[in-house]
Amino acid sequence: MWSSAHDGPLAQCPDCGGPPFAGTVAVGDLLAFSIMAWFTIPKVAKAFWRSRTLWLMVAIVIFRTVFWTLSGRFTQPYLAQMVNLLAPFFVVLFD
Repeated sequence: MWSSAHDGPLAQCPDCGGPPFAGTVAVGDLLAFSIMAWFTIPKVAKAFWRSRTLWLMVAIVIFRTVFWTLSGRFTQPYLAQMVNLLAPFFVVLFD
């Protein structure tokens, strides 16, 4: 059973088996990204894809996303969310 803090749609259904697996979110994100990429990528110049800065940023985003996703297993989720919300301030601070 979920904690009392959960007020989502499954809170009224004790036989539903808990929250949906994170794979549902991943599939939705993959679908949205695929549709966006289908229309956007052909319009981007070929020279843009050779930029080292682009691939560095891609690596940083993937690294950050993986570790943010895993952080929920090793710490309280609200702490991970606080760090995530502070990211724009860190960008300004380190700029």
